[in-house]
Amino acid sequence: MDARISQVRRWQRRSLVPAPAAGLRYGVAGIAALAALGVRWALDPVLGVHSPYLASALAVIVAAWFGGRGPGFASTALSTLGTQFLLLEPRYSFAIAHREAVAGLALFVVVGSLISVLVGNLRELHLASARAEEALWRKTQLVDLSHDAIITADPGRRITGWNAGAEEMYGWTEAEAVGKSTHDLLHISAGVSTAGIDEILHREGRWDGELTHVARDGRRLAVESRQKLVRDDTNQTVGILEINRDLTERKRAEGQLAAEHRRNTAILESISDGFNAFDREWRYTYVN
Repeated sequence: MDARISQVRRWQRRSLVPAPAAGLRYGVAGIAALAALGVRWALDPVLGVHSPYLASALAVIVAAWFGGRGPGFASTALSTLGTQFLLLEPRYSFAIAHREAVAGLALFVVVGSLISVLVGNLRELHLASARAEEALWRKTQLVDLSHDAIITADPGRRITGWNAGAEEMYGWTEAEAVGKSTHDLLHISAGVSTAGIDEILHREGRWDGELTHVARDGRRLAVESRQKLVRDDTNQTVGILEINRDLTERKRAEGQLAAEHRRNTAILESISDGFNAFDREWRYTYVN
């Protein structure tokens, strides 16, 4: 149990990791743009007028992936001003001497904006997928914390999910259990037939009762079973959720208490002396 509590604490700490703050996202965008301009300016003696926007385009991609569309736009704007000031003629001026340079700069603005939108959207999809995976991971951890056996199956009773509690209770791992029929794997027996259980389940949507299961090592387990149909938006059955609680020890203890009670009663009935029992208000509760 301590190991399971540690698991919960670990995923709680993990869920507390915050997303990058706005200041950090825009700061990275500015640093990426300035770094790209610095690299391109340093290579200017080699490259000259060629590829003045390549490094800046990479900076926009980095900014949009790390921070989203807004930082991508910011990196595009900063790269545009820096390229105009440092790399286009006349140098160190915001004036532009050649019409081709104006067209190139305008094209970079358009391309940078498109990159910001596309990469920003891709980032949001990636983050949404990561959040969904984390939510599913949390639910899986909670399911595995349960000592009850939690089993999911398709409408034909073939097992699709098998939590850690089921592994502990029955002895089969999830890999060994998945794909097998719950009725066949657990050799289910009860006061009602398995066909009767399925009939009630599909008619009423749920079934609760006590069953006898057989574990991997041959032990017979008394379990309290709760079963529920899982339906989709069109009310079609897509699966079965089953939660089983092991009652074997409790049943054994109850049997021992009942046997002891019968033994004590037999002793009291066999003695020749009279024996009476009273409650606190002196009312008879037993007479031998």
